[in-house]
Amino acid sequence: MKVIRWCIGLSLVSLVPLACGSSFSTVEAYKPTVSDVPYNLAQYSCSALQKCSSHVAELVFGPNDCVTLLSKRFEAALQPSLDDAVRAGTMKFDGSKLAACLTKIEALGCAALDNVYVAACESALGGTVAYGGSCAFDGECKGDAYCQSTGTCPGKCAQREMAGAACRDDAACQAGDKCFEGKCTQRIAAGAACTQNDVGCSSGFVCGPDVGSGRTCVAMDTLFVRTAGDDCSLLGAELCEQDSYCAVTALSLQGATMSCVGQASHGGACNFSYPDMCPSDQYCSGTDTEASTPVIEGNCGPLPTQGEPCTGLAQPGRLCAEDHVCVKVGEGNKCHKLQQNGRACAVDADCYSEHCVGTICAPKADCEVGAKG
Repeated sequence: MKVIRWCIGLSLVSLVPLACGSSFSTVEAYKPTVSDVPYNLAQYSCSALQKCSSHVAELVFGPNDCVTLLSKRFEAALQPSLDDAVRAGTMKFDGSKLAACLTKIEALGCAALDNVYVAACESALGGTVAYGGSCAFDGECKGDAYCQSTGTCPGKCAQREMAGAACRDDAACQAGDKCFEGKCTQRIAAGAACTQNDVGCSSGFVCGPDVGSGRTCVAMDTLFVRTAGDDCSLLGAELCEQDSYCAVTALSLQGATMSCVGQASHGGACNFSYPDMCPSDQYCSGTDTEASTPVIEGNCGPLPTQGEPCTGLAQPGRLCAEDHVCVKVGEGNKCHKLQQNGRACAVDADCYSEHCVGTICAPKADCEVGAKG
């Protein structure tokens, strides 16, 4: 099992408590089948993210529950292909070894985002196809290999690519590397120079503020250090601890006054803040910090739904309502309702599986399992 290749659609930015981390004793008791894998994988992946940083879910998942959303994504992307591959013998499943696999994933913390290969997971659900053999998706390939495809079926199991090699997605690259602008690229190490538009920092790190000597990769949790009532700074990235929000409370010729405040009430008055101070299913509507006369006060309103403009917040999880995604449309961004397999789509992002084939959402496989070309 190639861990991060199943963790689709994740970008590490900030979080709220997750419904994860429960004991695996229930899984051991009911002897899991292949159909149980997506939910259990989602559960333990979310727990790994919680271990990585206590601030990941609020910005990444917003109104969505981590386990629920990832379960839907994994089921849509993987379940049909897993079932077919196990039946075809191109993957093998041993439910008695799934518990060991998932506890390894949970223990990875930030490294769960790094394309890692976990031998315990290969023993639970692993590919049987050797290098050079035909494959439809990564899971069929034996060991730490991926399904290399140029758009024709079937693909071929191959060694993951070194930095600088061409790639279509992160799965093709070595552990920790990212497919950036079509090439496998090493992420930026802690303390090294960074920008908002480059390949990105190592997992668990973000591109910190410019304090006079340029921006560098810093541990996410080092930014959230202020407590309720303290002054804070958005530009200086001196943000607030969990359950407090760095809000702009006043503007003057001397600049902005910012402090750590509590959460606004549902539908109540709010100020521009980071993270957004409204309840997770709402956002501070009516604020505009880019206007000639900035507006810093608003009211908590519902997150946008199908066809409505995205909020424009700097929080990926608060761009749209639950089970929606922000999609670039022409010169703007609109919220689209996520779709299950078999439903209409325009781009990959429209689908829970993140795979739109033609105009229909489909499992995340390059070819039909068992196709021989």
